Amino acid sequence: NDTQGIWLHKYVWGQINPGGLIESYWYDTQHIYPTGRDLRPVFGHYYNFIKDIPLSNGNYTDVAATSSNTNLRAWGQKDTTNGRAHLWIDNTNHTWKNVVDGINIASQSATISFSGMPAGAYTVSRYDTYQGTVYQTDNINVDTSGTVNLTVSNLGTDIAVKVERQTGTPSPTP
Repeated sequence: NDTQGIWLHKYVWGQINPGGLIESYWYDTQHIYPTGRDLRPVFGHYYNFIKDIPLSNGNYTDVAATSSNTNLRAWGQKDTTNGRAHLWIDNTNHTWKNVVDGINIASQSATISFSGMPAGAYTVSRYDTYQGTVYQTDNINVDTSGTVNLTVSNLGTDIAVKVERQTGTPSPTP
């Protein structure tokens, strides 16, 4: 009954985990073509987000993000050497079961935080995981504490976020 493909969507996007496992899941047509609907774009949206992240550089570790709201979870990876991170932020109440059962899913807000990033100016790109596009870009400054704080407001489903140190931002001196 999950005609919107929420289960598949969360399965694919949840792969932005510290281990970075990518499972294509092409062998089960009941999730890719529910009731005649083609959900292959779910894979394309994920690919377009992740394709330019240099995961094989050996520098990525668990982003170890925390959320000020237990109804929003966040995980991903960070590269503290190059000042990059990527996260998936999910409203835990937005499940295929709740949608199928017609349960009202309240939007959630929180501050998502993670540490260990070099001080400097960063670009934060917020990505609509259902449309496959960047919908907002912001600039933030990370001070010498190395903590990144991302404000998430009124999230009904999920988003993905890239955090990248801006070109020309000097690396902190040891």
